[in-house]
Amino acid sequence: MIDALKVIALKSRIGGEAARLLANTRSPMAQTRYNHLAANALSDAQAGFTDAERGLIVAAMEADSVEELKSYDVRVKVTATEKERVQRMANEAGQTVTDFIRQRIGL
Repeated sequence: MIDALKVIALKSRIGGEAARLLANTRSPMAQTRYNHLAANALSDAQAGFTDAERGLIVAAMEADSVEELKSYDVRVKVTATEKERVQRMANEAGQTVTDFIRQRIGL
């Protein structure tokens, strides 16, 4: 996945997202994020990926990635204090808020 992310970061219009994921590939959600990012990168006509680069990007995707792409949001209203608490707990766990909440609720 790392080599594929480097290619995406260098050539695609979503290179910034690829660079951010490169810094967080140990996240429990990294593969899912990569799958979504790779699908978007492959549809970027201006990226100019070679056939070998496309192969590298596709090879790093899980076979069932189309089924696994997350496309729904769940929003929860919280107070400013609660938001700060969740952010602090996620930081202490070395996770993003999303990954922290997903882990806590068993997803």
